[in-house]
Amino acid sequence: MNSNTFMRLASIFCIILLSLSTRFYILLIWSLWLKCVWLNLFAATVLASDGKNLAIQNLFQKKYSQNFRRLSLKKSFPRIK
Repeated sequence: MNSNTFMRLASIFCIILLSLSTRFYILLIWSLWLKCVWLNLFAATVLASDGKNLAIQNLFQKKYSQNFRRLSLKKSFPRIK
């Protein structure tokens, strides 16, 4: 790729980024951060399945089993008003 075309593409990219609102940046950074955190936790549970980090695996499973149980109870037994 020619350096002039690279500079043009970089300037167009910068203009597009600057034209977007700051709220979009905050949401983008937040979603990327959350994705990294949850992927790391998932990788930790995969490693824990080998018996290395059982505490992390137990914490992860307990948290999500409680959330799943809570959601399934809400769906199966809706409140009667």
